[in-house]
Amino acid sequence: MRRSNKDIQTVLSKVMRLAVSQEPFTDILRHFLKILTSLPHLNLINRGVLFLVDEEPPHNLRLRAAHNLSPTFNNLCRQIPLGHCLCGQCAAEGRIILADNSDPRYQKYAEVSQPYGHYCIPIPGQNGSVLGVFTLYARIEDHYDPEIVELLQIAAIAIAGIIRLQRSAKKLTNSQHYSKAITNAAIDAIIMMDDRARVTLWNPAATRLFGYSEEEAVGRNVHDLIVPDNYSDAYRPALMSFLKKEPQEILARTVEVDARCRDGREIPVELSLSGVNINGHRHAVGIIRDIRRRRRAEEERMELDRQLQQSWRLEAIGTLAGGIAHDFNNITASVLGFANMALEELPPDSPIRSDLGHIISAGLRAKEITRQILTFSRGQDLHFSPLRLDLMLQETIKLLQASIPAAIKIELHIAQGCQTSIIADPLQIHQILMNLCANSYYAMRRHGGTIDISLRDTTLSEAEAAAIIGLSPGDYIQLSISDTGSGIPPEVLPKIFNPFFTTKPKPEGTGMGLAIVHGIVTKLNGAIQINSAPGQGTTFIIYIPPCQAEAEPAAPKLPAMGGQERILLVDDEAPLAEITARALNKTGYKVTFKTDSIEALETFKARPDDFDIILTDQTMPNMTGIDLAVELLKIKAHIPIIMFTGIIDQDTMQYAKEIGIRKIILKPMELDKLSAAIQQLCGEG
Repeated sequence: MRRSNKDIQTVLSKVMRLAVSQEPFTDILRHFLKILTSLPHLNLINRGVLFLVDEEPPHNLRLRAAHNLSPTFNNLCRQIPLGHCLCGQCAAEGRIILADNSDPRYQKYAEVSQPYGHYCIPIPGQNGSVLGVFTLYARIEDHYDPEIVELLQIAAIAIAGIIRLQRSAKKLTNSQHYSKAITNAAIDAIIMMDDRARVTLWNPAATRLFGYSEEEAVGRNVHDLIVPDNYSDAYRPALMSFLKKEPQEILARTVEVDARCRDGREIPVELSLSGVNINGHRHAVGIIRDIRRRRRAEEERMELDRQLQQSWRLEAIGTLAGGIAHDFNNITASVLGFANMALEELPPDSPIRSDLGHIISAGLRAKEITRQILTFSRGQDLHFSPLRLDLMLQETIKLLQASIPAAIKIELHIAQGCQTSIIADPLQIHQILMNLCANSYYAMRRHGGTIDISLRDTTLSEAEAAAIIGLSPGDYIQLSISDTGSGIPPEVLPKIFNPFFTTKPKPEGTGMGLAIVHGIVTKLNGAIQINSAPGQGTTFIIYIPPCQAEAEPAAPKLPAMGGQERILLVDDEAPLAEITARALNKTGYKVTFKTDSIEALETFKARPDDFDIILTDQTMPNMTGIDLAVELLKIKAHIPIIMFTGIIDQDTMQYAKEIGIRKIILKPMELDKLSAAIQQLCGEG
């Protein structure tokens, strides 16, 4: 569409020059055809014809200008009755006709040497009348381009103004009268300057745009009126060089520049500059269009594109992180399991207990990092329920106040009557608050300051929601966390939610905090924004949909238990399968474990009544846990099956339930929860 705008500006600029031309009317119309056929982007055949409707009855079409057409054509088409041939029908109906020379409406007024297409464009008059028709020709393969049609319609409007003025010229004694009529009707500002850059014409649109009246502007140097001071040194020699050229040497061009208004404001404009010769004196004509609205639209589109790219990047990294976490979970579970088993076998005074303690501490740290990665990738086993955000804020502030220096104050502001209930996982909301407040503390740790936390209702209009990726218009709870810290540099802001990106020294940060916050908020069908600048602090604004339900009390934790059930355990990670089997055997279960899903299937086929329940991993070579479950249920339809996985995908979960898998547990598994699930399913029979 940008190329089309340039074509439109070029056509209007050249037609405007025709409006003040001293040439005969027929030459003006012929030059009009030449302007259109010479535009390289239109791919038109270099010929055309223009007819005008006779002002007197019977109002036939009369040929007034032809470009590169044969004398035979000119003679045959000298006069066409309305309704005859393509041009006559176009004039009679007042609508565009697009047709090739095989169209039955084409009555062959001229010889046909090869196939071609017609653009028959009506020239609009006043009150729905038609002044005439111009016809341009295109190769069949290039015909009927909608952008070309749009440009030709605009050209028709422009030439219509000249035709009307020419027909009124008999009543006018000065060409300035009708040229001014055109400029006064123009939407864009039109300014004419003499060879000393003094304004000689200033139309009403220029007054509306820049604030100077015609009386104030005419006679003054254009630089003193609309050229910004910081551009004056560059603009002045360029314009004077332009004005020294002969008009025929000047090619109309369109550029985007800044211009100054009377009140000192600088605004972006699109300038189309061309030269004319009036009574032997050189002049420049500038057509100036206000592009503030277009600039704003472009900036908004660029910001939305940036947010979309950020969202796609986070989604891709989340998928990758989930896959990594699956493998890392297996490794972590094996390390912790064997370390704990070994620790239980050692006497209390063994010096090795300290070494194993360090191994377990490192394993727990790795487990926490894995949990963070899973949270970011949205694969964590979450428990969504109604909860009150105001109560969670109060609890979090108590924790923070006990751990941060007194030089940092925390202020909480909850709007009166604010809706505070949301559907969320309490642990994740705690993560959001702790991560954001920890960032604020870090930014103010040296000089102190204030963390301001506020909660209020807000309603987003369609325009406001459209500016935030992921949100729809409607009611939201707005949580804002601000600090008076050092702020964030603009070059860092686009990366702030990227996983593993951090400006902290390596021992102090993993770069996962804000990525986790972004992932959680997105999962809640909300959005997060950040406002920050160096020296001005930082504000995070979170939008979360409210709910009307009351918060439910927390369920009591089930104690660890054992049993006598016979279990077939399947996991391709041998260390993890072994440690899980040993832990379950110690609590009384009888476990047979296999590290190959095909071998596990053969074992079950041979002795299906030897097993009371199946425990299987999902991600395995040869046969996944779901595929294995399908085959096992064919053999023993009601055997309880528990599947464990490092990543929970909603589609996979739904399909697993549909095929008969009773329960899905996220790795790394806790023995008491696994044992409780076994007891529950076996108790159900």
